[in-house]
Amino acid sequence: MSTEAQEWNARYASEERLWSGKVNALLRREIEDMKPGTVLDVGAGEGADAIWLAQQGWQVSAVDISQIAIDRAETAAHKASVNVRWIVADAREVSGEYDLVSAFYPVIQKSSDFFDHVCALVKPGGTLLFVHHMPDPDKPRGHGPDFSKVMSAREVLENLSPKWTVEKYEVIERGANSKHPYDELVRARKLV
Repeated sequence: MSTEAQEWNARYASEERLWSGKVNALLRREIEDMKPGTVLDVGAGEGADAIWLAQQGWQVSAVDISQIAIDRAETAAHKASVNVRWIVADAREVSGEYDLVSAFYPVIQKSSDFFDHVCALVKPGGTLLFVHHMPDPDKPRGHGPDFSKVMSAREVLENLSPKWTVEKYEVIERGANSKHPYDELVRARKLV
């Protein structure tokens, strides 16, 4: 087991539930006009987004490096009576092509090939939906990634090849009381 997997398992083991159990509102908003197809949920965590996607008619594969997170997600999917293909792995180990690759708050190191691999998982004509927190220079780093080492949505824009067309880039205000007051969103379509 990798050090990263151990760290995420320890984080999930420290609490009964880390996340709300509700679909991310940005995911709901961004795919409402899309025809369901195949989707890969990168960094699926406890599975709320993957379960919601399955309820909307998507054929869902969901990957997370934490066995504990995937165990919780499988339990929640069973209770919701939906089928999701759950994968315990580093997303770089996933293969195939998907109509949608959804990556909410992924920890993609700037110096790795992870981003290129995620892009390769989107089939021609498919969509990459990438959302991440914006670092707040006025607040000290709390939990979560070191933003100086992790790819931001702005850097996603800069690293997309000419094979992509950017459909949307947006900064979303989460509120002053949030640990991360702003998120960035990129929705891009891979050209055929």
